Formats: sequence, structure tokens, C-alpha cells
Amino acid sequence: MEAADGRTLTVTFLGKAPGGVGPRNVRIDGGRRVTGLRAVEVHVETEEDPELDDRMHVVLDRTGDTSAYRLSIVETDAHGRPGTTPYRGFDQRYHSAGFSFRPGRPTPFDCAAEEPCPAPLRPAPLIDRTARDYERLRTVLDRMALTAPEWAERHVPDLGVTVAELLAYTADRLAHHQDAVATEAYLDTARRRESVRRHARLVDYAMHDGAAARAFVALETDRPVVLPRGAFRFAAVDTGRLDPRDRPELGTVLADEDLDALPPGASQEVFEPLGDAEPALYPRTTRSASGPGATRSASCPGARSRPPCATSGRTAATGPAPGPTAPAPGPPKPPQVPAPTRTPGPGPEPEPKPKPPAVRAEATPRAAPSPRAC
Repeated sequence: MEAADGRTLTVTFLGKAPGGVGPRNVRIDGGRRVTGLRAVEVHVETEEDPELDDRMHVVLDRTGDTSAYRLSIVETDAHGRPGTTPYRGFDQRYHSAGFSFRPGRPTPFDCAAEEPCPAPLRPAPLIDRTARDYERLRTVLDRMALTAPEWAERHVPDLGVTVAELLAYTADRLAHHQDAVATEAYLDTARRRESVRRHARLVDYAMHDGAAARAFVALETDRPVVLPRGAFRFAAVDTGRLDPRDRPELGTVLADEDLDALPPGASQEVFEPLGDAEPALYPRTTRSASGPGATRSASCPGARSRPPCATSGRTAATGPAPGPTAPAPGPPKPPQVPAPTRTPGPGPEPEPKPKPPAVRAEATPRAAPSPRAC
């Protein structure tokens, strides 16, 4: 049942409408402020199709309020007014139906409509916009727990976890490259030698790649010792952390000043004489010649009949040969440290026959020893 307008009711029957229903058979009960409504006109709309239900339009004398009403199809009483007995042919349970005026329409007589409760607001995710490393970027999983609470998988094989970790890894690498570019862009903060060299080129300064530091160590033993290759090590001592009284004494060291004292063209001729002359170093030439069976420091072990083993990049140490020698008169002299000499490259040098073949070695000026060392 529905109220089409303020006074007309449309009643739908469950089946076909009974005959003879008039305004006196319609009873209207209910209401709070407006009561005693009466039907003034009844019109039954009959459907020819037996499958369709009939309808009845009831016109009232006035409009009711917004409270609940009830319409009943009843028999008339002794005074010809609507009674309380259901109309003939109607079931006791279905001879009446409830209705209301202005259903679903705003009205000044209605109570204030209750607004539906809004959906509970979820807490906003905490976004750290300064995160630049993998561990902090991986906390995107915590944000997903707020934005997508239905996704609760946290195992590593899960596709969502894999994508989140991949994004964190990629962002971490991008942040690293950005920091590296910003660091290498300034001379004060550059860490790579290549970056410093490029900064130096801006002021027309040619900077080389540098060279590793080197040092020559001479040892003396009380008996002959054979040291297999790779079986010995030199351990450096950080003297800066030791007390000055506990620091070990340094042996004879060739200072850089002694090496720099040589003129650019200085050279040494290294040889072991074939006669009775004394072996010595002379600042005359950068080449030296020695025949088979020359100095033991430059000869291959066990190869007395072939030239010395002088190859490119090797260092030769020159000094007095071991053996009994006559002591010189006067105060004893301090032991001499062998002078290191680097050989850029060996090569056979032909000599007139019947002289034996010779091997030459060229010493670099900086690696040259003192002007004379016997």
C-alpha cells in the first residue's frame, strides 16, 4: 500500500478484488495529531489477466500526519459505518495493512534525521621523506599494512614483499649514485683520484696516477739461510703508538736527500773487474756490463756459465762481496748497506771476440745510489 499523494491511497490485493467494496467498507485507524480519517471515494481497478492482481484507489477526506496508520477492509456495522469484522472473503490475517503519509519525503513535521556514522578513519601512514638507505626504504611494508590491511603476507617469497624489497634496493642504489656525484663534484670532498685529476685539469695542472711507495730492506744473518719464495714476511711497526723509549732503533737508511743530490744525468757503472782491480761504482754512465760469473747478487743461482739474470723491472743490490778480506788500517768502518738499482730492461751487447758476452743494466737516476760505493 502506498499514498500516491496526500489524499489518495493505492491498495494492491493479493489476487482479485472482491465485489461490492465501497467507502463504507474502508476503515482508517491510527495517527497522532490527525485522526478519524474517512474514505470518500473508492475505485477498483480490475485486471483482465488472471495472473495480475487487482488494485483499489481510495480517496480520503484529508491528509494525515507522519505517524503510522492502518487501512482495513471490513463489513459495515448496524449504523452503516465501517465496523471491525473482516469483509467477506478476506482472511483474518490479511484484511488490513499499515501505511504512512509522505514516505521517504522530507517534511517539517519529521524528527531530525540521523546522519549515518562516517567510516572510521585509519591513521595516516608515517612517511619518512628523508629515507635514503635500504633498511629505511624497506619500511614501505609498514605503510602497506595501513593502506592495504587485507594484505598481511610478510614472507620473502611473496610477490608483494619481493616488489617492495626491489624498490628499496633500486632506490638505495639511486641515492648512492646521487651522493657520489655530489661528493665528486667538489675538490674538497672528492674521494676518487680520477675526480681530483679532472679538477686539476681545470687549472692546467697535469696530475699523474701516482705510484706505490717502496722501500729496500737489508738483513744480516749469523749463518746462511735459504728463504723460499713466499715463505717470509716483513711486519711494520707503528712507532707512533709506542713510547719514544720503546721505539726500535732504525738501521742504515738511504734518505731521499742522498738520492736527490745526484744531478739528472748522473749514472753508475756497475761491474766486477776481470782482473785485480777493485770493484766500485762510478758516476759516469747509466750502463753496466758484466760477463759470465759476475757478482753473485746479479747472477742466477747455480748458473756460473751464463749471463746474470737481469730482467726488466728488477732491482739489483750492489755491495762488497762476502769473503775474507784484509782489514784496512785505521778505525773500523760502519757496515755498508747495498745500494739498490732498478733495471729497465736487459739486452745482449755484442763485444769483440774473444771477449765473453755481456749483459747491460741501466739504472734510473732516482734509484741510483751514492756517487761512489766500493
